[in-house]
Amino acid sequence: MFSFNSPFGACPECDGLGVKMVIDSDLLIPDRTKSIDDGAFEAWAGSTSNYYPQFLAAVCGHYGISTDKPVDELDDKQLKIILNGTGGEKIRFRYENEFGHTRDAQVPFEGIVHNLERRYRETASEGIREFIQEYMSAKPCAKCHGHRLKKESLAVTIGKQNMAYVTSLSIGDAQRFFDGLELSDKELAIGNLVLKEINNRLGFLVNVGLNYLTLSARRERCREAKLSASG
Repeated sequence: MFSFNSPFGACPECDGLGVKMVIDSDLLIPDRTKSIDDGAFEAWAGSTSNYYPQFLAAVCGHYGISTDKPVDELDDKQLKIILNGTGGEKIRFRYENEFGHTRDAQVPFEGIVHNLERRYRETASEGIREFIQEYMSAKPCAKCHGHRLKKESLAVTIGKQNMAYVTSLSIGDAQRFFDGLELSDKELAIGNLVLKEINNRLGFLVNVGLNYLTLSARRERCREAKLSASG
């Protein structure tokens, strides 16, 4: 329950990584002096399908967003529509494929960010996943806030602190934390053997001069290994 490597303890949102791979707008728009017409949104500008550029042009036309103006001159509302979508409002546009066939459509615009994240989750093509990954970066998980454990695990406390707090302490601070615990007779009876083992291990690490280390450093290496495996 207190291990982010176990499904019983890991945050279900990030699978115990503490971070999620999400579309990074700085990677998505590397040069904000470019306009939409100049290919400012690289992930869509380089698409082999005409569908995405045509759909974006229709969205811009619907909301009066200039496609020949540098992206950094668009206001926050306009940029939000392009990145995050129309919130369910349907946009009418005419799509012409590479063979010259056209069809009319009226559908909501999910936004470039949501589109890429959805395609990343749903695709079976490793090539598409690798392409989309170029516009992604690791961000702290919004559910566990980077602590990697599920909320039920983080709700368990000792000395008013949870596992994430304790593992963020240096070895020296952790020793002082456990030395300063004020527990009832019942709590001492339950935790006596565990506390003795914890204090022995912390004492050994302090005695050999490793009081500056934290368990978080080890956890960070585990997270990097899991990220590499998932990538």
